[in-house]
Amino acid sequence: METIITSKEKLVEAIRFLEEKKNLEEADLKKHFNETYEQLNPINIIKNSIASMEQSPEFKNDLIKTSIALAVGYIVKRIIIGISDNPIRLAVGNFVQVFVYGLIIRNPAFIKKIAIVFLQFIMKIRIHNQQLALQNTEE
Repeated sequence: METIITSKEKLVEAIRFLEEKKNLEEADLKKHFNETYEQLNPINIIKNSIASMEQSPEFKNDLIKTSIALAVGYIVKRIIIGISDNPIRLAVGNFVQVFVYGLIIRNPAFIKKIAIVFLQFIMKIRIHNQQLALQNTEE
């Protein structure tokens, strides 16, 4: 709704009001621009992304799985390659490392079951060896 200005005083008052409104909106616009500029700064985008990932339990779980998969893949590669400089052996070792990494990442439950069976097998052998040692000392 427009107001009809009939005197010079009302005109001056309306001009002051509009200038004050313009200054407030301009300050608000500058503040919003600076906030947006800071949020779109590549460094801040990376920082915010990392901070949100660090708080995520899935990220921590995935990081652990990936670390284990990389370590096991590397160990298997070192077992296959040994101290050889043979290019074919190196290529096979790299292939096996990537294969083991992918296998562990895609099937963590299966790998966990294999690890448990393997540890149980080792424990049975250890118990059996201890029993044999006890029998040998008793004789």
